[in-house]
Amino acid sequence: MTENESRNMSLRDVLNFVFKYQKRILWIFFSVFIVLAAVLFLMRPVYESTARIIIQIGRENVYTPMTSDSQQLFDFSVDQRINSKVELLTGVNSIERTIKALGVKNVYPDIDSRPYVATRFFNFPLPSFSDETDMQKAIMLFKKNLDASRKDKTDFVEVAFNHPDPVIAQAALAKLVDIFIQEHVNLYQESERYKFLVSQVDSLRNDLEQSEANLKTFKSEHNIASLFQEKTILLELKATAEQKLLDTQSDISENQGRLDSLQSSGTAEFGQETDLNPISISEIRRMIAELRLREEQYLNDYTAKNPLVIGIRKEIRTAESLLHGEEQAYHDKAKLSIIHTLESLHTKEARLQAKRTDYDRQLQELVDRETALKDLERKVSINEDNYKLYVKKLEESRISKEMDEQGIINVSTVDPPTLPIKAVKPKIGMGLGIAALVGVLIAMLVSLYSEYFSHTMNSAEEVHRWTGLDVVAILPDAEESSEKKRRISQGEPA
Repeated sequence: MTENESRNMSLRDVLNFVFKYQKRILWIFFSVFIVLAAVLFLMRPVYESTARIIIQIGRENVYTPMTSDSQQLFDFSVDQRINSKVELLTGVNSIERTIKALGVKNVYPDIDSRPYVATRFFNFPLPSFSDETDMQKAIMLFKKNLDASRKDKTDFVEVAFNHPDPVIAQAALAKLVDIFIQEHVNLYQESERYKFLVSQVDSLRNDLEQSEANLKTFKSEHNIASLFQEKTILLELKATAEQKLLDTQSDISENQGRLDSLQSSGTAEFGQETDLNPISISEIRRMIAELRLREEQYLNDYTAKNPLVIGIRKEIRTAESLLHGEEQAYHDKAKLSIIHTLESLHTKEARLQAKRTDYDRQLQELVDRETALKDLERKVSINEDNYKLYVKKLEESRISKEMDEQGIINVSTVDPPTLPIKAVKPKIGMGLGIAALVGVLIAMLVSLYSEYFSHTMNSAEEVHRWTGLDVVAILPDAEESSEKKRRISQGEPA
C-alpha cells in the first residue's frame, strides 16, 4: 500500500466516522450549545465603573532625621510608594468604611442573613455552611470586584469596580476614592504631632535651663580652672613614687636571694667569699694553701706514714678548724646584716605603696570630677541640640498642618468615577464561540469513546485491516432487504 493510499484511507476513515455518528454528534452539539447559551443569557450583567488617581512626590515622601546636622531625605522609590497607596485603597478598612457609608443593603440588596458564596459568574447569595455576617460577605464581594493597578510606569493608578447596577458601581467607587484620600490625609496629618512638638519644646527648654545651672554650680564648687594642672602634678608625683617603689622592690629581691642562699647552706663553706671577710680569714686560707703544697711535696718524697706527712696533715686540720670557726662567726653576722637591711627596705616599700595609693585616690577623684564635668557639658550640648531641632520641627509641623487643613496633598483624582453604560460581563460573542467549541469537543469525545469500545466492523476495509483477509461478498441487512422488497411490490422506488 502506497503512502498516498494510506493517507486516502485515513481520510476515508475519518469521513466514515463522521457520517456514521453524525446524528449523535449533531444531537450532543446542539444540546451542549443550547444549555451553555441559556446559562450565558441568564447571567446577570455586570457594569464596570473606572477612575484614575495620580500619586506624586510630596511632603509625605520627605524624611527629616532627628540629628540636627543631617539633611532631609527624599523617598524616590516610586514602585513601593504607589504599591503602598494601592494597598491602602484596596484594603479592608477602606472597603468597610465605604460599605458602611452607603449601607450594606444599598450596595448589595441580595445579601441577607444567609452565608455568601462568591462565584465567578453569579453575584447573588448561595447556600453555604459558614457563619459570615452580611458585612463580611459584602466586604468579600466588594474586594473581589475591585481592581487597582499602576498604569505602566507612570504615577497614575487606575481603579475599576464591577457591580450589577451601574449607578451603584459609580457611587461606590466615588465613595471609595473619597475615603482613600481622607485615609491618606489622616495617615500623614500633623495635628497630633504638632501638639506633641509644642509640649516637647516647652519640656526641652526647661531641661536646657536646668542643665546650664547645674554646670555653672559644679564649676564654682570644684575650681575647675586648676583641674588640669593639678592632675599633671599628681601624675608626676605618682610616676616618681612608682619608680622608687620598683627600685626598692628590686633591692628587696636581691637581699632576699642572698639571705635564702645563706640560710640554705646553714654554715659557711670552706673558701666561700662573703662581704665581711676580714684579713685574718684570708691569712688562714693562705696558710692552709701553703700547708697543702708542702703536703704534696712530702708525699712525693715519703710515704703517708712518714712523721713529716703526719705532722703536716695535723697542722692542716688545725688550720681548717680555725678557719671554720672564723667563717661561721662572720657568716652569722652577714645574715643578721641582710635581715636588718630587708626590714628597712620593707618599711620603705610600705611607705611608697601608701603614697602611690594616695596618689591614685587623688587622681581618681580628679577623674570623677572630670567625668562629671564632661557629663554636665554633654548634657547641656544635647539639650541645646534637641531644643533647636524640636523648634525647627515644630515650625515644619505647623506648616504641614496648615497644608492638611487646606487639602494640599500629593494624591488627587484625575478622572472621577464614570457611569458605565455597556456591561462588561457577560461577553455574548465570546461566550457563544466558547459554547460552540465546547459542544464540538464533547460531541467528538463521546463519539470517539463509542467507536473505541465498539466490537463490530462496518466495512470491507475494516475487515481487511484488522484480519488481513479479503472480503468475498457482503450480505445485506435482513430488515433492509425486506423493506426494499415491500417497496418494489408496491411500485415504489427502492
